[in-house]
Amino acid sequence: MVVGDEEAIPAVQMDDDGCSSRPLLNSTVSYSTMDRLWLQPLGWSIMRKDVSNIRNLIFDLDETLVLLPVDWNLVYREVGRFLGREVSSFTAVLSMLWGLELYEEVSRLVEKYEFESLSGLIVLDNSPYLLRRLGRNYTLNLTSLQSRRVVESVLNLMGVRRLFSIIVSRNERPTRREQIKLVLSEGGYEASETMMVGDRVNDVVSALDNNCKAALVVRRLDDLKDLRRLGLESKTLTLNSLMELCNILDGKNGGLN
Repeated sequence: MVVGDEEAIPAVQMDDDGCSSRPLLNSTVSYSTMDRLWLQPLGWSIMRKDVSNIRNLIFDLDETLVLLPVDWNLVYREVGRFLGREVSSFTAVLSMLWGLELYEEVSRLVEKYEFESLSGLIVLDNSPYLLRRLGRNYTLNLTSLQSRRVVESVLNLMGVRRLFSIIVSRNERPTRREQIKLVLSEGGYEASETMMVGDRVNDVVSALDNNCKAALVVRRLDDLKDLRRLGLESKTLTLNSLMELCNILDGKNGGLN
Protein backbone atom coordinates (compact mmCIF):
# COMPACT_ATOMS: atom_id res chain seq x y z
CA MET A 1 0.00 0.00 0.00
CA VAL A 2 1.30 3.45 -0.92
CA VAL A 3 0.50 5.91 1.86
CA GLY A 4 2.60 8.92 0.90
CA ASP A 5 0.67 11.82 -0.53
CA GLU A 6 3.74 12.66 -2.59
CA GLU A 7 3.35 9.54 -4.75
CA ALA A 8 2.48 10.14 -8.39
CA ILE A 9 -1.18 9.52 -9.21
CA PRO A 10 -1.91 7.36 -12.25
CA ALA A 11 -3.42 9.22 -15.21
CA VAL A 12 -6.82 7.65 -15.76
CA GLN A 13 -10.40 8.88 -16.75
CA MET A 14 -13.83 8.83 -15.05
CA ASP A 15 -17.50 9.45 -15.30
CA ASP A 16 -19.32 11.48 -12.65
CA ASP A 17 -19.47 8.59 -10.16
CA GLY A 18 -15.77 8.64 -9.34
CA CYS A 19 -14.80 5.82 -11.69
CA SER A 20 -12.06 7.57 -13.59
CA SER A 21 -10.49 8.44 -17.01
CA ARG A 22 -9.16 11.97 -16.82
CA PRO A 23 -5.77 12.80 -15.32
CA LEU A 24 -5.75 13.74 -11.67
CA LEU A 25 -3.82 16.76 -10.50
CA ASN A 26 -1.05 15.67 -8.15
CA SER A 27 -1.58 17.72 -5.00
CA THR A 28 2.16 17.94 -4.40
CA VAL A 29 3.27 19.39 -7.74
CA SER A 30 3.70 23.09 -8.46
CA TYR A 31 0.89 24.22 -10.72
CA SER A 32 1.61 26.55 -13.61
CA THR A 33 0.49 30.17 -13.47
CA MET A 34 -2.45 29.33 -15.73
CA ASP A 35 -3.46 26.43 -13.45
CA ARG A 36 -3.29 28.72 -10.44
CA LEU A 37 -5.63 31.16 -12.17
CA TRP A 38 -8.12 28.34 -12.71
CA LEU A 39 -7.80 27.40 -9.05
CA GLN A 40 -8.65 30.91 -7.81
CA PRO A 41 -12.44 30.54 -7.34
CA LEU A 42 -14.60 33.62 -7.66
CA GLY A 43 -16.79 32.46 -4.79
CA TRP A 44 -13.91 31.49 -2.49
CA SER A 45 -14.05 34.58 -0.29
CA ILE A 46 -17.83 34.33 -0.05
CA MET A 47 -17.76 30.65 0.88
CA ARG A 48 -14.91 31.14 3.35
CA LYS A 49 -17.16 33.44 5.36
CA ASP A 50 -20.00 30.95 4.98
CA VAL A 51 -18.34 28.17 6.99
CA SER A 52 -18.92 29.86 10.33
CA ASN A 53 -21.91 27.65 11.20
CA ILE A 54 -20.53 24.34 9.88
CA ARG A 55 -20.66 21.55 12.47
CA ASN A 56 -20.82 18.41 10.33
CA LEU A 57 -18.60 17.29 7.47
CA ILE A 58 -19.45 14.57 4.95
CA PHE A 59 -16.49 13.24 2.97
CA ASP A 60 -16.34 11.29 -0.25
CA LEU A 61 -13.74 8.49 -0.19
CA ASP A 62 -12.18 7.63 -3.56
CA GLU A 63 -10.13 10.48 -5.06
CA THR A 64 -10.99 12.75 -2.14
CA LEU A 65 -9.28 10.97 0.77
CA VAL A 66 -7.56 8.17 -1.14
CA LEU A 67 -7.07 6.85 -4.63
CA LEU A 68 -8.23 3.29 -5.33
CA PRO A 69 -6.43 2.31 -8.55
CA VAL A 70 -9.28 0.21 -9.93
CA ASP A 71 -9.10 -0.61 -13.64
CA TRP A 72 -12.54 0.80 -14.39
CA ASN A 73 -12.35 0.06 -18.11
CA LEU A 74 -11.98 -3.62 -17.21
CA VAL A 75 -14.79 -3.35 -14.64
CA TYR A 76 -17.11 -1.78 -17.23
CA ARG A 77 -16.37 -4.61 -19.66
CA GLU A 78 -17.02 -7.26 -17.02
CA VAL A 79 -20.24 -5.64 -15.81
CA GLY A 80 -21.35 -5.15 -19.41
CA ARG A 81 -20.68 -8.82 -20.17
CA PHE A 82 -22.65 -9.82 -17.07
CA LEU A 83 -25.62 -7.60 -17.96
CA GLY A 84 -25.46 -8.24 -21.70
CA ARG A 85 -25.21 -4.54 -22.54
CA GLU A 86 -22.60 -1.84 -22.93
CA VAL A 87 -21.73 -0.04 -19.69
CA SER A 88 -20.10 3.39 -19.57
CA SER A 89 -21.29 4.70 -16.18
CA PHE A 90 -21.32 2.81 -12.90
CA THR A 91 -23.67 5.42 -11.41
CA ALA A 92 -26.23 4.78 -14.14
CA VAL A 93 -26.02 1.03 -13.54
CA LEU A 94 -26.48 1.43 -9.77
CA SER A 95 -29.51 3.68 -10.20
CA MET A 96 -31.04 1.35 -12.80
CA LEU A 97 -30.62 -1.81 -10.72
CA TRP A 98 -31.39 -0.44 -7.24
CA GLY A 99 -33.96 -2.63 -5.48
CA LEU A 100 -33.32 -5.62 -7.75
CA GLU A 101 -31.42 -8.81 -6.95
CA LEU A 102 -29.08 -7.93 -9.83
CA TYR A 103 -27.92 -4.89 -7.86
CA GLU A 104 -26.21 -7.03 -5.24
CA GLU A 105 -24.74 -9.34 -7.87
CA VAL A 106 -23.20 -6.44 -9.80
CA SER A 107 -22.00 -4.84 -6.57
CA ARG A 108 -20.21 -8.04 -5.57
CA LEU A 109 -18.65 -8.32 -9.04
CA VAL A 110 -17.25 -4.79 -8.78
CA GLU A 111 -16.22 -5.33 -5.17
CA LYS A 112 -13.77 -8.04 -6.29
CA TYR A 113 -11.82 -5.48 -8.32
CA GLU A 114 -12.03 -2.89 -5.53
CA PHE A 115 -10.48 -5.32 -3.07
CA GLU A 116 -7.75 -6.21 -5.57
CA SER A 117 -6.85 -2.51 -5.84
CA LEU A 118 -6.19 -2.14 -2.10
CA SER A 119 -2.59 -3.28 -2.52
CA GLY A 120 -1.97 -0.10 -4.53
CA LEU A 121 -4.01 2.24 -2.34
CA ILE A 122 -2.71 5.82 -2.34
CA VAL A 123 -3.55 8.18 0.53
CA LEU A 124 -4.06 11.74 -0.71
CA ASP A 125 -3.11 15.01 1.01
CA ASN A 126 -2.01 13.27 4.23
CA SER A 127 -5.73 12.75 4.83
CA PRO A 128 -5.49 10.61 8.03
CA TYR A 129 -3.70 13.43 9.84
CA LEU A 130 -6.13 16.05 8.54
CA LEU A 131 -9.16 13.94 9.49
CA ARG A 132 -7.87 13.58 13.05
CA ARG A 133 -7.37 17.30 13.16
CA LEU A 134 -10.85 18.08 11.86
CA GLY A 135 -12.43 15.45 14.10
CA ARG A 136 -11.60 17.55 17.17
CA ASN A 137 -14.11 20.20 16.16
CA TYR A 138 -16.49 18.59 13.66
CA THR A 139 -18.65 15.50 13.34
CA LEU A 140 -17.16 13.47 10.49
CA ASN A 141 -19.22 11.30 8.15
CA LEU A 142 -18.56 9.45 4.91
CA THR A 143 -20.43 8.64 1.70
CA SER A 144 -19.01 6.35 -0.95
CA LEU A 145 -20.02 4.44 -4.06
CA GLN A 146 -17.61 1.71 -2.99
CA SER A 147 -19.05 -1.32 -1.21
CA ARG A 148 -19.44 -1.26 2.56
CA ARG A 149 -16.77 -3.90 3.08
CA VAL A 150 -14.29 -2.03 0.89
CA VAL A 151 -14.99 1.26 2.68
CA GLU A 152 -14.46 -0.33 6.08
CA SER A 153 -11.23 -1.96 4.87
CA VAL A 154 -9.85 1.32 3.52
CA LEU A 155 -10.67 3.26 6.68
CA ASN A 156 -9.09 0.57 8.84
CA LEU A 157 -5.95 0.60 6.69
CA MET A 158 -5.82 4.38 7.15
CA GLY A 159 -6.39 4.03 10.90
CA VAL A 160 -9.34 6.46 10.89
CA ARG A 161 -12.45 4.26 11.11
CA ARG A 162 -13.33 5.41 14.62
CA LEU A 163 -13.40 9.06 13.49
CA PHE A 164 -16.55 8.64 11.39
CA SER A 165 -20.00 8.79 12.97
CA ILE A 166 -22.09 7.74 9.96
CA ILE A 167 -20.93 5.85 6.87
CA VAL A 168 -23.17 5.30 3.83
CA SER A 169 -21.92 3.07 1.02
CA ARG A 170 -23.56 1.82 -2.17
CA ASN A 171 -24.98 -1.05 -0.11
CA GLU A 172 -27.23 1.45 1.66
CA ARG A 173 -27.97 3.93 -1.16
CA PRO A 174 -27.10 3.99 -4.89
CA THR A 175 -26.55 7.73 -5.50
CA ARG A 176 -24.66 10.53 -3.79
CA ARG A 177 -27.84 12.58 -3.42
CA GLU A 178 -29.60 9.78 -1.54
CA GLN A 179 -26.49 9.02 0.51
CA ILE A 180 -26.25 12.60 1.76
CA LYS A 181 -29.97 12.59 2.52
CA LEU A 182 -29.53 9.45 4.63
CA VAL A 183 -26.59 10.93 6.55
CA LEU A 184 -28.67 14.01 7.40
CA SER A 185 -31.59 11.85 8.50
CA GLU A 186 -29.60 9.37 10.60
CA GLY A 187 -27.46 12.06 12.20
CA GLY A 188 -30.32 14.47 12.81
CA TYR A 189 -28.11 17.12 11.23
CA GLU A 190 -29.27 20.50 10.02
CA ALA A 191 -28.44 20.74 6.32
CA SER A 192 -27.34 24.36 6.76
CA GLU A 193 -24.72 23.18 9.28
CA THR A 194 -23.40 20.40 7.05
CA MET A 195 -20.78 20.49 4.30
CA MET A 196 -20.11 17.82 1.68
CA VAL A 197 -16.44 17.53 0.69
CA GLY A 198 -15.81 15.69 -2.58
CA ASP A 199 -13.84 15.70 -5.80
CA ARG A 200 -16.66 15.54 -8.36
CA VAL A 201 -19.17 18.10 -9.59
CA ASN A 202 -21.83 15.49 -8.80
CA ASP A 203 -20.82 15.78 -5.12
CA VAL A 204 -21.48 19.52 -5.30
CA VAL A 205 -24.83 19.18 -7.07
CA SER A 206 -25.96 16.45 -4.67
CA ALA A 207 -24.99 18.53 -1.63
CA LEU A 208 -26.79 21.62 -2.89
CA ASP A 209 -29.87 19.56 -3.74
CA ASN A 210 -29.94 18.58 -0.04
CA ASN A 211 -29.47 22.25 1.00
CA CYS A 212 -25.98 21.48 2.34
CA LYS A 213 -22.81 23.48 1.80
CA ALA A 214 -20.43 22.07 -0.80
CA ALA A 215 -16.65 21.93 -1.10
CA LEU A 216 -14.87 20.66 -4.21
CA VAL A 217 -11.29 19.41 -3.94
CA VAL A 218 -10.09 20.13 -7.47
CA ARG A 219 -8.31 17.01 -8.70
CA ARG A 220 -8.99 17.82 -12.38
CA LEU A 221 -9.19 21.25 -13.99
CA ASP A 222 -12.06 20.05 -16.18
CA ASP A 223 -14.22 19.68 -13.06
CA LEU A 224 -13.66 23.32 -12.16
CA LYS A 225 -14.59 24.31 -15.70
CA ASP A 226 -17.77 22.22 -15.45
CA LEU A 227 -18.59 23.89 -12.13
CA ARG A 228 -18.32 27.29 -13.77
CA ARG A 229 -20.33 26.16 -16.78
CA LEU A 230 -23.17 25.12 -14.44
CA GLY A 231 -23.01 28.45 -12.62
CA LEU A 232 -22.26 26.80 -9.28
CA GLU A 233 -18.89 28.35 -8.48
CA SER A 234 -20.26 31.06 -6.21
CA LYS A 235 -22.06 28.37 -4.18
CA THR A 236 -19.02 26.12 -3.83
CA LEU A 237 -15.87 26.26 -1.75
CA THR A 238 -13.20 25.14 -4.24
CA LEU A 239 -9.95 23.83 -2.81
CA ASN A 240 -6.47 22.96 -4.04
CA SER A 241 -6.20 20.24 -1.38
CA LEU A 242 -7.68 18.98 1.87
CA MET A 243 -5.05 20.99 3.72
CA GLU A 244 -6.67 24.14 2.39
CA LEU A 245 -9.98 23.06 3.91
CA CYS A 246 -8.25 22.63 7.28
CA ASN A 247 -6.64 26.03 6.99
CA ILE A 248 -9.98 27.70 6.24
CA LEU A 249 -11.69 25.96 9.15
CA ASP A 250 -8.65 26.81 11.27
CA GLY A 251 -9.50 30.46 10.92
CA LYS A 252 -13.05 29.83 12.04
CA ASN A 253 -11.97 28.04 15.22
CA GLY A 254 -9.00 30.21 16.07
CA GLY A 255 -6.53 27.49 15.12
CA LEU A 256 -6.52 23.71 15.29
CA ASN A 257 -3.47 21.94 16.65
